[in-house]
Amino acid sequence: MAQSRKIGAIGLVMINLIAIDSLRNIPLTAPAGLAVIALYAVAVIIFFIPCAIAVCELTGKWPVMGGLSIWVGEAFGPNASFFVVWLQWIYNLTWFPSITAFAATHLAYGWTFTTHQNIISLTDSPAFITTLCIILFWGATLINCFGMRSASILSGIGTVAGTLIPMILIILLGFSWIASGNPLHIASTSFSYDHGSIMGLFVVVLFSLMGLEISSAHAGDVNEPKKNYPRALWLTVLIVPLSLILSNMAIGMVIPPSQIDPRAGLIESFAIFFSKFHISWMSDIIAFSLFIGAFGAIGTWSFGLSRYLNKISERGYLPKRFAENNKNNVPKNALVLQGIIVTILSFLYIWMPNVDTAYWYLSCLTAQLALIAYVIFFIAAIKLRLTHKWDKKTEYVFGPTYLSVFFYTLGIIGSLLGLFAGFLLPGTDISLVTFNIMLGSGLLIICIIPLIVIHLKKQKNKLQSLKN
Repeated sequence: MAQSRKIGAIGLVMINLIAIDSLRNIPLTAPAGLAVIALYAVAVIIFFIPCAIAVCELTGKWPVMGGLSIWVGEAFGPNASFFVVWLQWIYNLTWFPSITAFAATHLAYGWTFTTHQNIISLTDSPAFITTLCIILFWGATLINCFGMRSASILSGIGTVAGTLIPMILIILLGFSWIASGNPLHIASTSFSYDHGSIMGLFVVVLFSLMGLEISSAHAGDVNEPKKNYPRALWLTVLIVPLSLILSNMAIGMVIPPSQIDPRAGLIESFAIFFSKFHISWMSDIIAFSLFIGAFGAIGTWSFGLSRYLNKISERGYLPKRFAENNKNNVPKNALVLQGIIVTILSFLYIWMPNVDTAYWYLSCLTAQLALIAYVIFFIAAIKLRLTHKWDKKTEYVFGPTYLSVFFYTLGIIGSLLGLFAGFLLPGTDISLVTFNIMLGSGLLIICIIPLIVIHLKKQKNKLQSLKN
C-alpha cells in the first residue's frame, strides 16, 4: 500500500509546473518580442540547468524538507541558513503587492466584461490598487487562519483555474491565430526593444524560472527516486521554458509591443483572441479565472511563508511568539506580521509616480533578493560537492566533480548577471538613477536586518554562557 501512494516522474513534473510555471510575468517580457527566445535560452543554460543539477545532487544526498536552508546550513552553518531563509521569506513578501495588483487588475477586467460597467480605468488609480491589495491579502490571511485544509483547497482551485487552463488555452489560441492567417505584430519586434535596455528584462526571465528547489520537499514521496526524481526535473527544465516562450509569443503576436500593459497585457490578449474567434463571452471567464489563480497564489505562498517565520522563531532568531500556533495549528502571529508588512509595502503604489512604476520596482526588488539567495545556494553546492563523497549506487551524480562545479559556477555567473541586469530596468516614469538608488537602498536595508539579528543572537548567547 505504501508503494502505491508514491508518485512517479510525471506526478512530480506536475507539482513542479504548479510551483514554477506562471503567466504573471509574461506581460513584462512579451514586449521584447523574438528577443525573449534568446533571453530564455541564456537563462536556461546559465541558471535553470545548474539549478536542476544542484537540486538533483543535493536532494539525493540530503533527502529532507528544507531545501536551500538545509543545504546552506550543511555548508556554512545555522547563521548562513537563517540568512537564506530570511531572504526567501522577505523576497516573497515584496512579491505580494505585485501579485495582488495583478489580481486586482483582473478583477476589474472581469467586472467590466460581466456588468458592462467600465471600471478598467480604476486600475491606474494608486488608491484603488492599494486598497484592493490590502483587502485581498488580508482576505487570504483570514482563510489561512482556518487551517491547512482551507489553504489546500484555495491552492488547488487557484492552480487549475489561474495557471494550467489559461496557459494551455493561450498557447492553443496562438497556434490558431497563426493558422488563421492573422497579422503577427511580433514580426516587427527585434532586439532593439523600444522601452529601454533589454538586459533589464533578464532578471524577470530568471525570476520566471525560480522555484525548482521547492520540489525537494517531495523527494521522499517519489517512486524509485534515484531514477524518477532527476527524470522529472529534466522534463521540467524542458517544459517550463518552452511553455513560457510560447505564451510570450502568443501575446506578442496580437498586441504591438508598445501597447502591452505590464499588468493587463495577458487578459487584453485573451480578449483580442476571443473577439477574433467570436467567443467574446470567454473574456469574462478568463478574467475571473486569472483573478482566482492570483488570489490562490497569495493564499498558498503566505501560508507557506508563515511556516518559514515559525522555524526562524523556533531557532531563536526571532521572539517565540511568532512560533505560536492557533487551534487550527496555524502560526497566527506570523500571518499577522506578514499582513502588516505587506500592507505597508502596498502603499508604494501611492508613493511612486504611478502604478506601473511601483509594479516594476516591487517585481525587480523581489527578483534581486531571490538572486542573492541563489548565489549563496550555488556557492554552498560547490563546497558540498567538493567536501562530500557521493555514492553513485544510491545517490544521483550528474558527472565528475569538476563538471558539477563548472555548472554551479555558471549558476553563480547567471545569478550575478541577473543582479546587474536588475539595475538596467526598462524605462519608467522615474530616472534610472533614482530607481537604482531606491533599489540599492532596499537591498541594503533588507540584507542588513538579518546580520543585525545574527549579531544580537550571538551577544545573547555570550551573556547566557557568562551567567552559566
